[in-house]
Amino acid sequence: MPTLTITDRDLILAIVLGSLVVVALAVTYNVVLADSLSPPIARARGAPTTLIDYGFVVIITIAITVSLKIIGALLVEAMVVVPAAAARNLARSARGYLIWSIVIALVSGLGGLFTSTLWRVPSGGAIVMALSASFFISLPLGKLLRR
Repeated sequence: MPTLTITDRDLILAIVLGSLVVVALAVTYNVVLADSLSPPIARARGAPTTLIDYGFVVIITIAITVSLKIIGALLVEAMVVVPAAAARNLARSARGYLIWSIVIALVSGLGGLFTSTLWRVPSGGAIVMALSASFFISLPLGKLLRR
């Protein structure tokens, strides 16, 4: 029977932390968006921009730390950059950009893990290959959606 190169504990940790990040982002989306577009305006509206900046750094640090075990140190950059690059090809708004990034990362991650289990290849490489496929699929698909 095929096995993953990661443990059930690693998957549970990734799912729990990912869920916490999604909830935090859903609750603070408008404030985070305002801070990312114009920190002075967000500050004038009473947003805690310094707290948002540090919170974002903490979330990225946690995501990268958890990802290191799953996909490896050299491949973690692809997991950070490629979903956003693919989403840029498809999105028409900031909210769409965020949603497409999450969907692409989730589908590619699950697809990579499935491929890893099915074909007995390292999970990190399989995830990054799925991400790469998502990016190349998003190029013509983005052009079709804009018509």
